[in-house]
Amino acid sequence: MKAVILSVFLVTLTNASLLSRSYQRISGGTSAPITTYPFAAALITNAGAGSYQQACGGSILTDSAILTAASCFHTEGVEHPIHWWRARVGSVYANSGGVTHLIRLISRHPSYNWREGDGDIAVLRLTFPLALGPSVSAVNIAGGAYPDLENQQPIDAIGWGLLSEGGDSSIALRSVQFWAVDRQLCRQRYAARGFTVTDNMVCAGWLDVGVKAQCEGDTGSPLLHHGVVVGVYSQTAGECAEGRYPGINTRVSAYTSWIIQEVRKQL
Repeated sequence: MKAVILSVFLVTLTNASLLSRSYQRISGGTSAPITTYPFAAALITNAGAGSYQQACGGSILTDSAILTAASCFHTEGVEHPIHWWRARVGSVYANSGGVTHLIRLISRHPSYNWREGDGDIAVLRLTFPLALGPSVSAVNIAGGAYPDLENQQPIDAIGWGLLSEGGDSSIALRSVQFWAVDRQLCRQRYAARGFTVTDNMVCAGWLDVGVKAQCEGDTGSPLLHHGVVVGVYSQTAGECAEGRYPGINTRVSAYTSWIIQEVRKQL
């Protein structure tokens, strides 16, 4: 298994083994300290009257770059202005603590298609570099040769958001463990909804059980395999954690070269 580590100057990679576009969040998780996931970034958006609220998540790649989902900034054909957004790092809380950073550039993958959900990945460039330390550090991402996850392989997700469908959002970072879902089975489930699961996607959840899942507000947050980011949460059909439809994550290893290119471009 090989991992890619994106240091302050270079992304590090690891090689190992039409739905609702509302922001998605973690359901059924447990509280997670920021020192356990120091690469976690809360993306907050303008809520009016000078206030901000958490809307998406991301992963710190370097001291100036964050990995997230393109759909956070482009919903049903409507662009979200960059000045609406901030990135909070170094805090377990999405709306307080840590340090809030301005975002000066949003690089969406050129193949991103909001109607089909493919290519849902983006790299953000911060206006000023992060001060790295115990609560703020870069994460490893899957390299281009990272193998597909086997069915029922345990994986982890983190994020801020609803504790259940239609419920309250979590004020603190949460983590949840569930399982990778065979892509062909996932493809069959989603075909009934007219949605195509491509090879650029990773399906994950507690199939036919639910309870634990990525849900409203987790868009852009990482899917982790042995601490390596293998997916970026994109969307789920129906209600979160209902069981029939696994969460759809963008497969990071399909975009490794582009991510490195964007990070180097931004140095």
